[in-house]
Amino acid sequence: MTRGSVDHVRAARSRRPVCSHPLSGLPASLLASLLARLPAGLLAAALSLGLLALGPRAAAADEVDDLLNAALAALEQGDFDGAKARAAEATARGPERGQAWAMSGYVRSRAGDPAGGIEAYREAVRLAPTDAVAHNNLGALLIARGEAEAGLAAVQQALALEPAYADARNNLGAALERLGRGAEARQAYEQVTVRAPRHATALTNLGTLRWRAGDVAGAQSAWRRAQSLDPQLAEAGLNLALTAGGDAAEALARLEQEAARPAAHVSVRVQALRARAAVHARARRWVEARGLLEEAQRLSPWDARVLNDLAVSEDQLGLDRDALSHLDAALRLEPGLNVARNNLGIVQVHAGAIETAAETFEDLLERDPRFHRAHFNLGVLHASQGRLPEAR
Repeated sequence: MTRGSVDHVRAARSRRPVCSHPLSGLPASLLASLLARLPAGLLAAALSLGLLALGPRAAAADEVDDLLNAALAALEQGDFDGAKARAAEATARGPERGQAWAMSGYVRSRAGDPAGGIEAYREAVRLAPTDAVAHNNLGALLIARGEAEAGLAAVQQALALEPAYADARNNLGAALERLGRGAEARQAYEQVTVRAPRHATALTNLGTLRWRAGDVAGAQSAWRRAQSLDPQLAEAGLNLALTAGGDAAEALARLEQEAARPAAHVSVRVQALRARAAVHARARRWVEARGLLEEAQRLSPWDARVLNDLAVSEDQLGLDRDALSHLDAALRLEPGLNVARNNLGIVQVHAGAIETAAETFEDLLERDPRFHRAHFNLGVLHASQGRLPEAR
């Protein structure tokens, strides 16, 4: 991921100035802390990867099956190198078996090699085109890598094969959300909760989508339901604590405990880093927050939400060039992440690019006329220049 260079880090300030010149006469609170304007700590376990159970053993396939079972056992013990080695041996001995390639994709994705996972799953669906789980997992990895269109096609294929596949429908929502099709994404998450009412991940994602739309009560209701269904799903509990202003310590400790497991998926480690960074951000410890988010970005360089949060910390530290670079990258990966577009406008204000910021807010409102923060920010810019905003 391309990043702007960092010459130095200025000490964190209690509040960024709105702008050095055009807005200097306005109250500092009008375009104050970006933390109040984005879900910096909100987490969504957006993508669901399934593991296809190993089927009945054929005598001729015993050796390959044994290798696949050994790969899975090594993975669960946190022996990623051993798991990858056994999966690679399985595909070498059974190159025509889609199941072997699917297991290789699963192992590689869990071991922090998404590119290898995608390659393996592509071979799996070529060899076994009716394997809905392989299509779903391929889609999940593509979505996570910022290839939402390709990911959408893959999960749609999974649903064509298995319409009741809840994980694939959850991933359908994730892909649509990243493509800026928020209403359709919400519908997909809601369909999951109707068809599979105990799907805590979809409820968490639905809650996050509601929060971004300003429906705080609806968001918290979804997170409470998710937490009641799966007390181990730390994201829901942490989101509740962060949005309600409560103590997030218990939920965060649970998430960090899960992330510390040797077999923890890289996405869990990223979630834990984002969550801890959010705690630092609430206390305005921006240097610490930025450090954690940089670590999260190294683990997951295609995560638009990590880039967005990282940009917030950099803006608060006065690193406008870095913040603009990361927001631009986030929006290339996920054009529908409107909170990042709003933050782009705010950072442009802080950098003194007032006209460009106004264009950014106007573009956002064309995409989502109900994004009230952009209305507010655009109104501030118009007021600073002595002109009335156009009616919408």
